[in-house]
Amino acid sequence: MEQRQIFSYDDWERLIFEYDNELKKIEKEENKIENILKYYKIYYSDNIEKYRSILEKQVITYDKWIVTYKQYKETLFEKKMISKKSIIKYQNRVIKNKELGQKKYEIWNRMVWNEFEYINIKNYNFLIDQKSKLQNKIIFSEKKEQIAKQLYDKVKKQLDEHIKNVFGGITISQIYSKIEPHKRFTHLQYKVSFSEDSLPELYIKVINSKNEEIMPELFFSSAQLNTVALSVFLGGALCAESPNVNTIFIDDPIGHFDDLNVLSFVDVLRTIISNTDWQIFISTHEERFYEIMKVKLNPQYYNSKFLKFKEEGIIVEDTEWQE
Repeated sequence: MEQRQIFSYDDWERLIFEYDNELKKIEKEENKIENILKYYKIYYSDNIEKYRSILEKQVITYDKWIVTYKQYKETLFEKKMISKKSIIKYQNRVIKNKELGQKKYEIWNRMVWNEFEYINIKNYNFLIDQKSKLQNKIIFSEKKEQIAKQLYDKVKKQLDEHIKNVFGGITISQIYSKIEPHKRFTHLQYKVSFSEDSLPELYIKVINSKNEEIMPELFFSSAQLNTVALSVFLGGALCAESPNVNTIFIDDPIGHFDDLNVLSFVDVLRTIISNTDWQIFISTHEERFYEIMKVKLNPQYYNSKFLKFKEEGIIVEDTEWQE
C-alpha cells in the first residue's frame, strides 16, 4: 500500500480511476486489433495464436489488477463489504456536502462584499460631508479675505492720500523729474506696504516709463541718492500745511551733482520762488554753484539776494551780477 502511495480513500479512488482508464485503453486496443484482423482477413492459426498470446498477456494484467484491487479494498475497508449502492450513497453525500460548502462560501462571499460596500458607502458619505464642510469654510474664508482686501485697499488708499498731503508726493516727484538724476528712472513716489507683523511701512521708490520700480538705495550712486533726498526734503517742506514761517533752509544741497543736475536744481529753485510765497535760504561753499545761481536767479529779474562772508562774522551783499 505504501508503495502505491495509498493512505486514504481518496488515494484508493484515484488508483481505481487510473486502472479503469487503463482497462478502457486496452479494450480500445482490442477492438482496433479485431478491426485490423477483419480488414486483412487474418484467419490463419499461426497468426491467431500470435494475437491470442498478446491478449493473454493482457488478461494476466487484468488478473493482477483484480488481485491488487482486492488487497486495497481489504486494507482500506478492513474486509467490510462495500456495495455499489453504498458507494453511490457515499458519493451523493460527498456531492451534497460539496454543494452545501459552495453555498456557504457564496453566502460568506456575499456577506463580505456587502460589508465592504457598507464600509465604502459610509466612508464615501463621511468624505462627502467633510468636503461640504470644507467648501463652506472655503466660501467663508474667501468672503473674509475679500472683506479684508477691501479694508486693506481702503486703508492703503487713505494712507497714500495722507502721505501725498503730508509729504508732498506729487511735488516730490515733480522736483525729482526736473532734476533728473537718472535717465531711465525719472519718477519718484512713496509706496505703502505692511510688514509681517501687519505694521504699515513707507518706501521711496523710483519708476521708469514701463512702470518698473526699484528702491534707489540699492541701485543709485551717492549723487543720485542725494538728489532723491533733496527732492523729498523740498517736496515735504513745500506741502507743509499752515507753517509758522514759509522759509526753507538748505546747506550745500549739490553734493556730488554734475553740471546738468546743478542747472536743473537751480531751475527748480527759480520755479519755487516765482510761483510760491516761500522764502529759501541756501548756504554753500561751492563757488561754481554760487555763480550759476547769480546768473539764473539774477536779482534784476527775481526776488533774490546774494550774500558773502567777507571776514569772520561780517556779511555783505554781493551786487556783482553777471548778465
